[in-house]
Amino acid sequence: MERFLIRKFPTSARESSHGTAAAKNDDNAWAKKRRYAGGGATTTLGASNSQTTRNVGLVEGVKWQAKHASLLVRIDHSCPNKRSSKIACFDLDETLQKTKSGRKPYATHENDFTFRDASVKDVLNVLHENGYKIVIFSNQGMVKSAVDGKKAGQIRKRLEIFAKEIDAKFDFYAATQSGEKDVKGYRKPNVGMWREMLSRREGASTTLTSTFYVGDAANRPQDHSDADVAFARNCEVEFFVPEQFFEGGSFRQFLEKSGDDEEKIGKEGTLDNDARELDTERKERTPPE
Repeated sequence: MERFLIRKFPTSARESSHGTAAAKNDDNAWAKKRRYAGGGATTTLGASNSQTTRNVGLVEGVKWQAKHASLLVRIDHSCPNKRSSKIACFDLDETLQKTKSGRKPYATHENDFTFRDASVKDVLNVLHENGYKIVIFSNQGMVKSAVDGKKAGQIRKRLEIFAKEIDAKFDFYAATQSGEKDVKGYRKPNVGMWREMLSRREGASTTLTSTFYVGDAANRPQDHSDADVAFARNCEVEFFVPEQFFEGGSFRQFLEKSGDDEEKIGKEGTLDNDARELDTERKERTPPE
């Protein structure tokens, strides 16, 4: 099994790295943000008031919102699994998607993406059919406070295009600020986005029976950070890197239905071969005890 070095991060915005004194002034900081952002705490970004979203066309039942000038939220109210006790969580860039242009880590425009792995679409759909609520958590720092700006519009377009590429319903949370400007601790590895998601589970069970998170930032030599593995640790959920979950076939342990599920995803032999190759790579990277 692959080993990850994990940093311990604060689990609330009031324990975040900008200090206790600054945390006590969260309300004042937010009041300033409201003046600069020109709006209230929550702004609805539906088709009626967003030209960029209207051009793409929202899936029926989908609503976009912005909170605290530091969080973009996409909720699909039509999802049949919205009250499920099983939640499948994913990072976006280099986990579900990669750029067509090869530019990392961000797409140059809303159409500059493709599935990171050929099995992503099928795996998401099968998880959805198995009763999982699918949630995407992403850091999108280039948006900053401009939650109605050009970059935010590109993200909304990109996610609506992605939604039409798959059958599975999903919710999306994007943290757009960092450091002291992230007054609610939304940015991973802090757990503000996770808590926001849980707060929206009205009428759902407070007990989660099966939850996991898949992300590429796992503090490996090729990774840009450990934000994803630390986020999973802080949320106390099981963690996988994309190579494990998709190519390696770890998703299978979360499938309850039998029969056609494997055929929907691909040939089992191919995935098993990928898993063996990944196991070999992990053993080579794991230092002796």
